[in-house]
Amino acid sequence: MMMNKLYHQGELAVQRRAKVLEQAKNTGQMVSKAMPVGALAFIQQQPMIVIGSISSEGEVWASTLFGKPELGKPAHGKPGLATPGFLYAPDEHTLVIDISQSSEGFPLCTSHIDPLWENLKKDADVGLLVIELGTRRRLRINGTIKTVDEKKLIIAVERCYGNCPKYIQRRHWSIAKGNTLRISRPDTQGTTLGVAQRNLITQADTFFVASAMPGHGVDASHRGGLPGFVQVLNGRTLYVPDYAGNNMFNTLGNFESYPHAGLVFIDFAQGRVLQLMGRPEIIWGVIDTQEKHLHDDSGGAHRFWKFEITRWRESTPSFHLTWELADYSPFLLK
Repeated sequence: MMMNKLYHQGELAVQRRAKVLEQAKNTGQMVSKAMPVGALAFIQQQPMIVIGSISSEGEVWASTLFGKPELGKPAHGKPGLATPGFLYAPDEHTLVIDISQSSEGFPLCTSHIDPLWENLKKDADVGLLVIELGTRRRLRINGTIKTVDEKKLIIAVERCYGNCPKYIQRRHWSIAKGNTLRISRPDTQGTTLGVAQRNLITQADTFFVASAMPGHGVDASHRGGLPGFVQVLNGRTLYVPDYAGNNMFNTLGNFESYPHAGLVFIDFAQGRVLQLMGRPEIIWGVIDTQEKHLHDDSGGAHRFWKFEITRWRESTPSFHLTWELADYSPFLLK
């Protein structure tokens, strides 16, 4: 991965059109070549990570991994009293994901046929999002895979920065027990959304998006809104509002230069995970009557993007977490 420049041409083009070049330059000062020391403890307390990857055909996929977080806290600085989580950072330049599936009866929750596993064999670039929904904290990481085997992924961190808490719905997790433990079901896939997939999307208040610019890395990002903020125009097309953010436009900049993306929606109630792969297109102005209607109902979006679905796949991995919605982002209720 080459990251000599903070922004590539696609990002600069979108910033220029949005008239935020100077703001993006200032915001870019928070980007670091390493993870903040203070973030290392935050990372290992998380039960979830979002990963963006690229297939051998150049397609971008977004994936989610769920695993055991760090349980307990060391007392008075004494080592060995906390149980390590499936995510941990031995130093500011390295992130490790334990994929051994053998951590005290709390297996890694993912689909074994997720495109991620094949993608990592072909392309080392990954984008990662470590997000704590309960506190609305998030950390974006760009890096490359140093090691991948049956027990762990080791990622060399190349860029890292935190994001603001905007548009994140607060959810608190707990470890599922007894009847609340969800058992995996066979994966399904297709090219046109069915009723179940449409309903999951239109009821969602959260999704994650992966994008890329070859030579500049992969990004993973969060998108949030009130339920229904993602519109399903037909079985293969989504319409997504783009709310005001940090003005860096990493995701839309990637769309501009390399129009491939992956989306992932999580059914927090039932444990379903819906992955979409396809082509994004930025919509800068209202084009027709249908889009005018969508614009009016968007809740103040600055622009939109369409997503043409090439493939989708749905899985329900064994889910050892339950989630409870606490509240919606105050930025959505103004």
